Amino acid sequence: MRIAFFTPEFPPLTVGGLGVYSAEISYAFSREGHYVDVFTLGSITQDPLDELSPNFLVHRFKTTLDPHSVCEIGNAFCYNIGMANLFFNEIDKGKCYDVVAINDWLSSVAGLIIKEKCKLPIFFHLHSNEPVRMYGGGSEIIKTLEWLMVEACNRIIVKCYAMQDAVWGEGYPTSKISLVYSGCDPLKYDPVMVNESLIDELRAMYGVEPGDKVVLFIGRITWIKGVEPLLVAFRKIVESEKNVKLIILGVPGDAYDGAIETATRLNLQDYVRFRFELVPEQEKIAHYGMSDLCVFPSLAESSGLACLEAMSMAKPVVVGATGVSVLREFVVPAGPEQNGVHVNPKDPDDLARGIKWVLSNPSREKIGRKGRDRVVSYFSWKNSALKTLDLYKDSIKGLTRKLAAESDF
Repeated sequence: MRIAFFTPEFPPLTVGGLGVYSAEISYAFSREGHYVDVFTLGSITQDPLDELSPNFLVHRFKTTLDPHSVCEIGNAFCYNIGMANLFFNEIDKGKCYDVVAINDWLSSVAGLIIKEKCKLPIFFHLHSNEPVRMYGGGSEIIKTLEWLMVEACNRIIVKCYAMQDAVWGEGYPTSKISLVYSGCDPLKYDPVMVNESLIDELRAMYGVEPGDKVVLFIGRITWIKGVEPLLVAFRKIVESEKNVKLIILGVPGDAYDGAIETATRLNLQDYVRFRFELVPEQEKIAHYGMSDLCVFPSLAESSGLACLEAMSMAKPVVVGATGVSVLREFVVPAGPEQNGVHVNPKDPDDLARGIKWVLSNPSREKIGRKGRDRVVSYFSWKNSALKTLDLYKDSIKGLTRKLAAESDF
C-alpha cells in the first residue's frame, strides 16, 4: 500500500504524544514494506522533502508557525490547506495513494478537502476529542470539525475501550469504530539501555541524595494531566517520608503557572524538581532508569505513551483510572500480574495512598518487571501497526468492491 499520513507533529517538530505516535506508527508501516508519505508541518529552515528511506517520504509545509501554536484554530486551517496542497502536488505528479490517514481534528481540514476531491479510503485516527479533552466543554468549531471528519471518513480508529465507549455515548456510528492500542518500542525502552553515567549526572543536577527514592512524572504540564493534584498528594507523602523526590518533566501547558504556585504554597521546594522542556531520547530513558516509580495522574488519557514507556522500562506505575482512561487498561492493579496501582486522580489522598504503597512495597521491582512483560506481549509498535494495516486493507477491498459495483450499474 501507499499511505498518505497527515499529522501536524513529526520529528523534529514534536510537542507531545501525537508526534511520537506519528513517527513510530509510520516507521512501523514502512518496516512492513509499505510506502509512506507523511504530510506535516515544517519550519522555514527545513528542507520541504525528507527521504528517510526509498519507501518513506516526509513532505513539510514550510511555515513560521510555532509548533506549540498548531492547536489554535486559525493556525490549524492555515497549515491544513498547505498540507493538502502538498498532497495534490504529488497527485499531479502521477502518484497514487491507497489510504489517507488523518490524525485528530488538527488534520481534519486537509482530510475534508481530500474527501471532496478523491475517492480514497480515509481513516480518522482519533487520539482524543474535544468533549474528552475539555470535560464536555471546549470549542464548538473543533467539535464541528470532528463531527464532519467522523461523517466523511470510512473508519475511525480509537486507542482504548474507554474512548470507544465515550464516542459511542456521543452518537458516533458504531459501525465505523475500531480499536487499536498505541504502542511502545521495548528494544529502545529497555532497562539494559540505561546510561548509568547519565543517571549520575541527573541525580547530581536534581539534588537526589543516596538513599532518596525518586517519583517521576513525564507529560505536558496541563490540568488534564493532573499535575496540581499530584503536588497536593506529594505534600501528604513528605509529611512522613523525607527521603523522596518528585521530578516533573514536560513542556509547559495550561497548568504551568498553577504547578509552580502550588509547589511554592505547599513548601515543596526541597522535594520537587521541575524541568519544563522536551529532553532528548537517551536522557528521557535515563530519567526512567533513575526513578523508583512513575506516576501518571491524568484526569483523562486516551493514548498513554509515557505510561507504556515507563512500563517497558520495568517501572511500577501509579495511574489515574477514572473517566476516559486507557491507563486502567494498560495497568493490572492486583493479582499475580500486577504492574501498578489505580487511583482516583482527583483525590490527592488516594494519589498519596497509591504512591506510598508502591514506595514501601518490597516487591516493587517484581511489579515493574510485570509491566515490561505486558508491553512486550501486547503493546509493541509492530502489533499496533499490523492491526492498523489490516483495517486499511479491509477498507481498500471494500471501496474496490463498491466502485466495481457502481461501474457495473
